[in-house]
This record gives sequence, C-alpha cells and structure tokens, in this order.
Amino acid sequence: TISWLIGLFFRIGLLKWFCPIHCSRDKGKQGPFQRLAPHLASRNPLAQRVLGMQRRQALNACFPGMLRVSFKPNIKLRETPMPARIIGMIGTQQEGVAVHLIKGQISRQWVVDFTRLHEQWNYDSVLVGYYASAAEGFAIALYAADHTERIKFLIAHRPGSVAPALAARQIATFDQLTQGRMSLHVIAGTSDRDQASEGDFLPKNDRYRRAGEYLDVMRKLWTSDGPIDHHGEFYGLEAGYTGIKPFQQPFPPLFFGGSSDGALEMGARYCDVFAIFGEPLKETRDRVQDFRKRASAFGRRVGFNMSLRPIMAETEGAAWDKAN
Repeated sequence: TISWLIGLFFRIGLLKWFCPIHCSRDKGKQGPFQRLAPHLASRNPLAQRVLGMQRRQALNACFPGMLRVSFKPNIKLRETPMPARIIGMIGTQQEGVAVHLIKGQISRQWVVDFTRLHEQWNYDSVLVGYYASAAEGFAIALYAADHTERIKFLIAHRPGSVAPALAARQIATFDQLTQGRMSLHVIAGTSDRDQASEGDFLPKNDRYRRAGEYLDVMRKLWTSDGPIDHHGEFYGLEAGYTGIKPFQQPFPPLFFGGSSDGALEMGARYCDVFAIFGEPLKETRDRVQDFRKRASAFGRRVGFNMSLRPIMAETEGAAWDKAN
C-alpha cells in the first residue's frame, strides 16, 4: 500500500480514444483515461500500481471527487494514441502521510530525495507549486535540478507578482542554466484573500486580462532581436530588452488552468497547454473541443494536461476512508 498522496498530472495530446477505464464519479460513466492506461503503465511503476498492472489492490484505487479506475487489459486500440508525458509533484517536506506541495518549511534532503525518486521512476517532469506564504518555486526547482540529471520542472507562477521584464529574464536564465528543463504554469490567483496577502487587489477577471498582457510582453521580449516598446492597460515598457533568451525556442511551454471566459481567452491567445481535472469522458471531450475552437480562432494548436490524485489502499472502502 502506498500511504501518501501523490499528484499525477498526465499531459495528453489526444483525449478521444484512450484505454478502457471505468469512472464511478457519475455512476458508471466512462472516464477520460479510456485508452491511456497501457502506455502509462508500460513505463512507470506507480502508474502500473494505479492501473492494476502489478497489484490487484490498486484496481480499487480512488480518485476523490474524480475517478475510480479499473483496468481491462488486452483491448485492441482503434487509433494510435499520441504520446503521454507523466508529471508528478515535489514538495518541500513531508509530515506524516502528507506531502506539502510547497507549503511549510524546507527539508533540503527531502527535496532532493523526492525529486530523484520521480527521476528514477521515469517521470517526465514535476510540478513546483505556488502559495503566497510559501517557499519560492524557482529557487526550489533550481536546487532540485542541480541534484538531478534529466527531470524537468513545471513551475507555477503568478503574473503580477513581479514585472514581466524581470520575469522574462528570470525564466530565460533558469531555462539556460538547466538546458531546457522547465515549463511555466500560469496562475492568475487562487483567491482574492491570497492575492491580497501579496499586495495584489485586482478582481479575478482583471487578473486574467493582466495575465494575458503579462504573457504578451514576456513573449515579445523572448522573441525580439532588439528593444521593444509596450504601452498597455497594466504594463508599460520603453526600449525593453532581454539579452538572455530561453534555451527552448522560442520559449518554454506555457500551461494554464481555469474555466471562466477570461481564463479561456487568455489561454487560447497565449498558452500552449490547458490543464484540466479528470472528468467523465463526455464532459472532457466537450471541454477539449471547446478550447481547441477557441485556440484555432487565433491560429494556434494546443495540448492538454489532466490532473488526477490517486489514493491507494487494500480495499475500495479503505481508499475512500483515506480520501475523506
């Protein structure tokens, strides 16, 4: 039994045809991992456990408020699915059975050990979260990167906490030092109260407009060969320039999440990957199709990131007890 909570984030390029998985959230509707399981399990021990490939107890793994999965092997694929990238998460310490995403104090050894464990299990990358009162994510990720060899880092970042010109140099510097081992998860804010604790008092809809302008400025700085001017609603630059460009060209992948019109417009214009939670297949297909249409209006193609948190125990009831 794995007795602690693990976040699994599956970045996927195709949601329509997956490996057979049963979803219990809405009384038997199929979940969106319908044709993904064998490809995850073939390369990752944790995914093997979740999907019942190694341990029968994992067949009843519970995803609280999301999915219960059961794997049915030997089903022929009707299409060749696109590759999946497996993203975990690292924290700064462990307390009991809980892994703090970024909150709490820092255990340097825990950061190193937990990141190395993800690398050993062939994760593609790990999420480094963001809270207004927590350790700074870029520093945590850089420390972890210095003690590992290949794993990448999905770093959560709030537009507005620093100026976009500074953020552009910070991100490009990190990307160069790690030789392209990063992507950025854009978060407009978890709550007004949390934002206010950092001195940000903009309402939610305004934060998404600001985030769009923020990303626009950074992208121009990363791709411009000379100084730029920018005079917008939230930011102004005169002869802005960064001599340090990202290692990844034209810049690291930009993730985002959200369901409001403001969030979806920002993501469709500027971001590369839409982060969603595990939902029944129909709802997931509708969200994917809707966002693809929004992005195509700007001449863009996007990927998708799906978040699940498996809780495993000897029985389904025991797993639900943990979840509750």
